[in-house]
Amino acid sequence: FIINTPTAIPEEENNIVADQDNIMTLEVNGSGTAEDPYQVTTASEFNEKVKADEGTVYIQFADNFSEGGEQLSVPAGKTVVLDLNGQKVELQNTIQVLGKLTLKDSKTGGTLKTEAASAYLIEVGNAETEATLVIENGTYESSYRVIKNKGSVTVNNGTLKVNSVADNTGAIANYGKEKDTVTNHNVECTIKNGMVNGGQFGVALFGKGIENSVDNDAVVLNINGGTISAEGQGIATNASGGAFAGFTVNLTAGEVNGGAGTGMYL
Repeated sequence: FIINTPTAIPEEENNIVADQDNIMTLEVNGSGTAEDPYQVTTASEFNEKVKADEGTVYIQFADNFSEGGEQLSVPAGKTVVLDLNGQKVELQNTIQVLGKLTLKDSKTGGTLKTEAASAYLIEVGNAETEATLVIENGTYESSYRVIKNKGSVTVNNGTLKVNSVADNTGAIANYGKEKDTVTNHNVECTIKNGMVNGGQFGVALFGKGIENSVDNDAVVLNINGGTISAEGQGIATNASGGAFAGFTVNLTAGEVNGGAGTGMYL
């Protein structure tokens, strides 16, 4: 006869917990490395892992992930790689990125989505803090806007999609100035591949204006591939008599389509 001996599970990768009835359960949480990412089931768990670790933190959505009422947040100075793990997750709160966040999906069908009214799915940086978002793949949806960028956004692949063609809807809004608040650093957006499908606009650029002098490096859009599309303006700007002037568009490859409107409104 043959005896099969089960392989032991390394103690450092798992926690064995006994409840009050001495029933043993096994919790597999990961170790936060690229090979063994943390498994999180709520936004609160995500935030705890990010705050506790130094260096690059690798996190993966568990099969039963739900937001749980708390905002997913990457503070300044933190670097996180988040794997959607094929999960379809609807968020009520905007993801706040003040450090560096890389989003990817190691399986297929991974989706982050918000249907909250007038809400961005992801906000990158603010007027005082530079931040970085890198999208490797996956799907990112909103009924209003997908990304507010006041830092650096790179789309290597994947799909950004707005599920509405209402006024002011769009995929990526890049702000050198928002209303009267000037962003105190340069803003950059790079599209290398994938689909950026906005509502009324695909990608919008708001410069810092001409109050002092025009700075065309303040907001830069690089398009090296992929497809940008919308039903109004593929690439939209709003100089408003110079109030939001000052930006650069570098187009070397890819497609820009404004649907019934225009490809680029400059």
